Amino acid sequence: MYANNNLHRLEPLLTKQFVTVDQVDRARTSEIAESEALKQAESQLRLSQAALQSTLAQYERSGANVDESKAQHQQDLVWRSHIVGWQLLVRAVFLTQIALWKYRARLPGFELPEPVHEAQKEFDHQVAITLDSMADRMEGKSTGEKAALESSVDHLAQVIRRTALNHRQEAFGAQLQAFLILSRRIESLLSSLVREI
Repeated sequence: MYANNNLHRLEPLLTKQFVTVDQVDRARTSEIAESEALKQAESQLRLSQAALQSTLAQYERSGANVDESKAQHQQDLVWRSHIVGWQLLVRAVFLTQIALWKYRARLPGFELPEPVHEAQKEFDHQVAITLDSMADRMEGKSTGEKAALESSVDHLAQVIRRTALNHRQEAFGAQLQAFLILSRRIESLLSSLVREI
């Protein structure tokens, strides 16, 4: 919301040359990054809510069936442990996404070259599709669009390698590597969740 308001305040100032085109572009980029982060946060919230609803429903079912057989009770315990495991993975995804947000928002020290930033947008889109698909499956809905998360992170890695060759600064290369490690971590966590769910 702040980035949107900031952009709308800066745009009229550009015609009067009180701000530079670069400042307006940064405000626009910040607005886009904030919007994408919000979409991902909403997807993660839906996934967490679906996991919580599933856990509560399972808990209620197990409490209501006091006379159930031992085999059924063991099956319920296994199901419940899966849900708890999923919640830990979802939390790890969320925390990694928070770390990646610094790159999306292009905070000082976390700026990415434009080709990497564009590849990141596509990767972020695939992350959102994956999270929505998992939430739909947990809610018993058919999944819509199929995510291409692995190919998206591979493409991101290729863009980073090409960019690193063009920018031979050691600190810049380390920044790109840290960004790639976080992105691969998200892909790995989500792939584990997809297999389990």
